[in-house]
Amino acid sequence: MALQPIIETGAGNFYNQTATRRGNILIGFVNNTSARAVFAFGGYDPNDEDTTPDFGTLRLNGNNSSNQITQPCRRFFTVGGATLVSLVQKRGLDVTDPPALISGQVNFSTAPANDPLATQPTEGTAEPIFVDIGKEYLCDGLLLFSFNEDSMAPGGFRIDFTFVPQ
Repeated sequence: MALQPIIETGAGNFYNQTATRRGNILIGFVNNTSARAVFAFGGYDPNDEDTTPDFGTLRLNGNNSSNQITQPCRRFFTVGGATLVSLVQKRGLDVTDPPALISGQVNFSTAPANDPLATQPTEGTAEPIFVDIGKEYLCDGLLLFSFNEDSMAPGGFRIDFTFVPQ
């Protein structure tokens, strides 16, 4: 979707500026590794302290993919980003899986699902990924993240990103 100019008159409106079209995004995850990926993900507007981030946590088993997840479109989207986790904690938002609210990385574990180490990086980590609206994605598309083993990456794993316009 293209940027749409806002050309309105009247008090409180923008003049001669462009605003990114808002809508929803679809998010999908593919785990191409043999370990469970454990991570937080979501979108937020870093310059808007009043907007609550849209986020989730996920434990995605190895060699598996998630269902598509729908979220409102935000300026930034991250998988594993510390800023998102900080915003969630600062605002006291409800987290359905607190051990999976991991800050600054994605953990990969082969511990059994009911083990205390199930969310810990028993196999390694991946650095977080950040994508920016207008540069890497637009609203009303699919953000597809894949987890891959990579011996050259810090932590032994990496996250790849593909945007699929709708």
